[in-house]
Amino acid sequence: NAPQPQPLVRYIDNGATGFTTTGSWTRQTGTGRESDVHRALQGSGTTIATWTFTGLTAGQYRVSATWPAASYYASNAPFTILNGTQSLGTVAANQRVASSGLSDAGSQWRDLGNFTITGNTLAVRLTNKANGWVIADAIRIEFVGEGEPQVQAPEIALDIGGTAVADGGAVNFGSTVVGAAVSRTF
Repeated sequence: NAPQPQPLVRYIDNGATGFTTTGSWTRQTGTGRESDVHRALQGSGTTIATWTFTGLTAGQYRVSATWPAASYYASNAPFTILNGTQSLGTVAANQRVASSGLSDAGSQWRDLGNFTITGNTLAVRLTNKANGWVIADAIRIEFVGEGEPQVQAPEIALDIGGTAVADGGAVNFGSTVVGAAVSRTF
């Protein structure tokens, strides 16, 4: 019996095997991947959701998350990536803006970065130590090979009146008379 190759991409949705919570999470239906999410009110960080991938090959993984967006969600939701139990880094995600950047398996995903594990377990932990509701939906990992970890630099999301401004985009301030200011809130 030859060993079976591991899938290059794996997913864990909230509520699926490999997903656990501690603290005060509420399941909300009708939104998110597979029509549900878990959400927690901002707090001290003791409310935790964890997605644990086991049976992996040591190496580098692209880690991505998905969530629906709302203006009262956290702009700094802390996703910590773990090599077993050792932290590889924390990425603050803006959940006020819908996850985007990668379209796969019917969902839009936001990359959290590439991380190298030395064992066979990669976990992603989300706490409620944030400035709004945190949303636990689904995590996607993709084996990308061997190499050094490369944490993705933070990305700035910019919107005006709830509408996202595209990278390299422009905002029209309109016209005005001399001495009369025009203001926009970003």
